[in-house]
Amino acid sequence: MLETLLRIVASKGTECSAELARRLGVSHALTENMLDELVQQGYLKVVVGECSVPCERCPMHAACLFGRRARIWALSRKGERLLAKRGDGVF
Repeated sequence: MLETLLRIVASKGTECSAELARRLGVSHALTENMLDELVQQGYLKVVVGECSVPCERCPMHAACLFGRRARIWALSRKGERLLAKRGDGVF
């Protein structure tokens, strides 16, 4: 299932974790755990982490869609190599 999640992340561009959970047919919490696992294993890298400024002081507060849980992932070199090796056709 981790490899399936990696493929979805690689092919979809921008996707919220709730939508990833729906596509995988699992809970949002499990999806978050799987994303964290892929980061720990080195297949994904966090490009943008959680905000460092409290929402109340952020100039984008009114327009923010993510609140304090905004994270963006990208494939790492290791993730790219894995999917290329498997013949995914993403690259």
